[in-house]
Amino acid sequence: MNMNFAKTSDGVTLEFAPSEFEYEGVFYNATNSEKIYNALGYLRIERTAMPEKVGFYYTAFYEEENGVLTEKWEEHEIPAEENEYEKAAKILLGEVDE
Repeated sequence: MNMNFAKTSDGVTLEFAPSEFEYEGVFYNATNSEKIYNALGYLRIERTAMPEKVGFYYTAFYEEENGVLTEKWEEHEIPAEENEYEKAAKILLGEVDE
C-alpha cells in the first residue's frame, strides 16, 4: 500500500493506493508516479498539522483541491463534565433524575 496517494468517497475514510499493480501492460512495484496514480483514480495526500486549542479536539477529513486530497480539521468542543459535588447537589435539589 502506498500511503502517499489515496481516494475517498465520504471525505473521511481513505482508500490508499496499492504499491504493486499493473498499468497499461507494465507491472509496477513501489512507484510514486503521480501521473500513474491519478490515472487510476488516486490523488496525492497533502497532510496538515492538527490545530491545538484547550477544551477542543479535532477530527480529520479530506477535500479535493487542485487534484490533491488536502487534510483538513473539524473542531469539536470537549463537553465539560460536572464534578461529583455539583451532580449530588442537583440530585438533592430534585433538578436531575438519577
